[in-house]
Amino acid sequence: MTDVDARAIEAQIRAWADELADQVPTHVASELVLGSEPASARGRLWWLVAAVALLVVAAGAVVATRDRDEVVPAEPAMLADEAWEPFELTIDGARISDDGRRLTFDFVGGPEYDPADPCSVGYRAVIQQSATEVRYRLEQRAPPNQPSTLDCTSEGLFRSASAQLDAPLGDRVVRSEDGRRVAVADEVALADVGALPDGWGRSGPATSFGGRWEHSFMLVSGAGPCDSTPVSLTQGPPAMLDERAPPGTHDVTAKNSVRDGANIEVWRDPSTIELRWTENSQAFIITAQQPCEDASAAPVERLFELARALRIPPG
Repeated sequence: MTDVDARAIEAQIRAWADELADQVPTHVASELVLGSEPASARGRLWWLVAAVALLVVAAGAVVATRDRDEVVPAEPAMLADEAWEPFELTIDGARISDDGRRLTFDFVGGPEYDPADPCSVGYRAVIQQSATEVRYRLEQRAPPNQPSTLDCTSEGLFRSASAQLDAPLGDRVVRSEDGRRVAVADEVALADVGALPDGWGRSGPATSFGGRWEHSFMLVSGAGPCDSTPVSLTQGPPAMLDERAPPGTHDVTAKNSVRDGANIEVWRDPSTIELRWTENSQAFIITAQQPCEDASAAPVERLFELARALRIPPG
């Protein structure tokens, strides 16, 4: 190789070295004294090749470091176990235990899981937690070794799935896996009923709906099918009374001082009767529907019995 050829190659390599040096921190480039020259053209050429190789390695290390710094690691995926699979179910609300650590989702589903019953279903909630939110996904499982064809009845049963939080929920937002915000009802505010009056019974546990509580009762006044009246109790923020229009007209003749400090209004139409009031920073609505077409709604005095039996937490 002639000295002229070596100088041409040297010029090209120097151009590459200058371009790569722009991508490397100053302290790396300054350690390569590119201005010093070995005695011969061949030695000078090999020295420049070694310098460029070092620059390439250094530049690659810098780029890799920058990539690691700028990419935010994604949350670990909420993967289902082999026996569990995600399922689509709209949850309008959730509830948090009085200690703030147990999050429960209520919904309507199939019979309680039983390995011997192929029509039963198991449910669970899988969650991810951060400082600002809790995300959830519901999963279900079926008993093993199900037959290929099943003839199960369509049942709608009150079911729930719970998850334990690492810390109290506090002000954190609850969202579905796809980001939809879910209202949470607090068990601290849950009204309770001690001993129900005669003829009254519960139809199911209290459930949450859109940040409100829904209670289901049954008033039995006789033995016939039209003598059992379904009665619901809804409790939520005071604005609930403005959001939900009362039925029919206001019955100003009914008593309105069933509870101390609570002014209970009675509203009715031909098929429905409601008690509506606010107490301890919450709103309450007791609703009774006529059990049959030819039957009348429950007497207002019987609904007052249920209102009196409520134990409402302080606001």
